[in-house]
Amino acid sequence: MTSYIIFSILAFGVFYAYFGYPLILAVLARGKKDERGAGADRADTGGDMTGTVGDGTDTIADVGVAGDIPEERGQAPGNTDASEGRADGEFERGGMEEIDGLPEVSILIAAYNEEDTIAKKIENSLELDYPTDKLHIVVVSDGSTDGTDGIVQSFDDSTVELFRVEGRKGKTVARNEAVKQAKGEIIVFTDANAFFHKDAVKALARHFEDESVGAVCGNLVLKKKNGEENLYWRYEKLVKRLEDRFHSIVGANGSIYAIRKELYTPLTSEVDDDFVEPLLVYTKGKRIVYEPLAVSEEEDIPHHGLAHEFEAKKRVVLRGLQSLSFAKQTLNPFRYPVLSFEIFSHKIMKWLVPFFLIFIFIDTFFMPRGLFSYTLFFLQLIFYGAALYGIASRSKLFHVPAYFVSTNAAILAAVTEFITGKRSRHWEKRRG
Repeated sequence: MTSYIIFSILAFGVFYAYFGYPLILAVLARGKKDERGAGADRADTGGDMTGTVGDGTDTIADVGVAGDIPEERGQAPGNTDASEGRADGEFERGGMEEIDGLPEVSILIAAYNEEDTIAKKIENSLELDYPTDKLHIVVVSDGSTDGTDGIVQSFDDSTVELFRVEGRKGKTVARNEAVKQAKGEIIVFTDANAFFHKDAVKALARHFEDESVGAVCGNLVLKKKNGEENLYWRYEKLVKRLEDRFHSIVGANGSIYAIRKELYTPLTSEVDDDFVEPLLVYTKGKRIVYEPLAVSEEEDIPHHGLAHEFEAKKRVVLRGLQSLSFAKQTLNPFRYPVLSFEIFSHKIMKWLVPFFLIFIFIDTFFMPRGLFSYTLFFLQLIFYGAALYGIASRSKLFHVPAYFVSTNAAILAAVTEFITGKRSRHWEKRRG
């Protein structure tokens, strides 16, 4: 009987990590209202737990929800609007056609040997629908050794500036130095291979009219060569939207997010700024907002086989663990009950899945012999056998079990490396 109870708990853990958490968010957020216009108030309204986002704590009662969110239109990057059928500068939400008093913005483009894309990225930034006297474009070159710096300097435009950091220090450290020199009161972080829709920066900036907002995450659209969006990333964005409707998103994405310069915290090279920086903004009593109309498009370049996927996922999880260790105060359920719940559910539970799977397999041997235990055992053998065959043959037919097993094996390897003291000190390009 004990083995059945253990199995039930472990199986629920796997289900919760991928499906249960989004379902709970959807239920908690259902029926809530939040117009999400600039200056909209989504502060805590009380409840069993005290404290508000405004004073650096949170409460379970804070379940403000965004209004209807439009579908992505799928325009090509560059000189495009955030949605169809609207003139430049118009926004579908918040009832604003034009925004007065836009803040001064510095776009910081992280670059390491990006000679193939940096010119297109700068051109894309110069075409944004934002007042030119309030827009500064800074390319942060992390010791690039190719033609990146020369291409940046070839732009005869006072808006464009090169900020070079000698020696490869890592994206996070390079940004630390660049932020100090940035002229804008709002810093927009992005990468050289990320291309904004025309209204993207304006969509981010409008939220800062509300003094309670400290950081805004944009909408990264990862597209394959055939124009389809990455399926797993669509799932991740769904979770992010639900978190935003419920309370607050957990981190941002490095392709497009913005914070108030005064709230920026210098970070070490071992952490991911797009994960940690928004969390630290939250601990300073400010809100983190998700803006789906601030669209940034990237080409979803597939790795060459699951071996590359394995290494990429392992690196992402290892840096995620390092980052969460840096911002461990956000896991305090007494000070941040809602945020800690979201981090635990969104991040930590997924990192525990490979351990759940291992113990489920072991637990099978301790179950009383019968139809259920035999069926469970053989189903696991079939699934893992299909996964191994998919990994070895690269068969599309077995891609799902192969990807699932490879991903969880990478998580297991990352957790093991983290526990044994291994650290990742340089940022590499990643997806999400």
